[in-house]
Amino acid sequence: MFVTTFARTPFARVHGALSGYHPAELLSLALTGLALEVPPTTNVLVGCAQPVGAQGSNVGRAATLLAGWNSTGAAGIAAGANSSHQALHLAVSSANTTVVAGVELMSLVPDGASDLSRNYGPGWGPAKEQFAERGGLVPFGVASDRVAEAHGLSRSELDVFAAQQRSTVAGPPPMPVTERTDDREATPAGGAERDADDLAAVPIEAPPLHDDEGTTAATNITPAADGAVALVVEPHPGDTPLARIVHTATHAGDPLAALDAPGVALRAALQTAGWSATDLARIEYDAPSAAAALVLQHQCGVPVHTSAFARGRPTGASALAALGHLATTLAPGDVGALLTVSTDGTAAVTLLERPS
Repeated sequence: MFVTTFARTPFARVHGALSGYHPAELLSLALTGLALEVPPTTNVLVGCAQPVGAQGSNVGRAATLLAGWNSTGAAGIAAGANSSHQALHLAVSSANTTVVAGVELMSLVPDGASDLSRNYGPGWGPAKEQFAERGGLVPFGVASDRVAEAHGLSRSELDVFAAQQRSTVAGPPPMPVTERTDDREATPAGGAERDADDLAAVPIEAPPLHDDEGTTAATNITPAADGAVALVVEPHPGDTPLARIVHTATHAGDPLAALDAPGVALRAALQTAGWSATDLARIEYDAPSAAAALVLQHQCGVPVHTSAFARGRPTGASALAALGHLATTLAPGDVGALLTVSTDGTAAVTLLERPS
């Protein structure tokens, strides 16, 4: 299977240049950005980490209607930070031409919004109880503090890694989009025709996020953002496909050791493909933090990259943007790996090749 067409909106900071859009509108812009001659006849697979409120009620179908694809259905995939990545895996396994997309308007529906819907019962319910004696489930910030301590990573190491990643060019470039804000904060410089310039601007002396002795801070987490991405996966590419999907895999591990899951998933995928980590020209990990990325780097022994530091990370859509960045960074004939992980301890990996 091949990725043949790619489009995305700019990614803008929360309450910034895209915050006045409805998620369905933003997603429809990415869909129309594909410039398909004929709307797809199969469901668009849409990843969204928080499918509640404005992102609920099948936001993908609302987007296809706004895009003028009246006869095109949509199916949502909610798997945390793996959402659009898992949508890609489903498309690859179907062996049919499929539009895969992702959207997250974090200005309106922030991370954790699904768990805040207490009127309809707590998320996970009794499944959470089995972790109570071990301290309970934790967000990525706390998990990042724990793995940084376990691997002896200092605050300085995390900040340096994040700063290096923010200097990357997070292509392919986004499509032009008209700026529309929610008027709660000033909009980023440069409007919405490119990724917001200030996504990479973080306080120099940012305090720890969760623990006074912790190392995870605004300086070393990937910034929340608004944005949408769409791409086409098909079995018979044209002359210039973006990437060939070689192998996909997932690994579900202990939710209390969620940041260990990507390393396990990558090793299993490489073994199946008959490759080693040194065969990969680039590993692109859409990580939540520098600690998560550096742990994987220690585990696999080769450099790991997280372009979301430069681009921003709308949780349910970010994996597809990372795939686009990975594919365009590889030289023809090179192979690479895309990884994501969710707080429930599930990691997803895609091995791909840049066609010659």
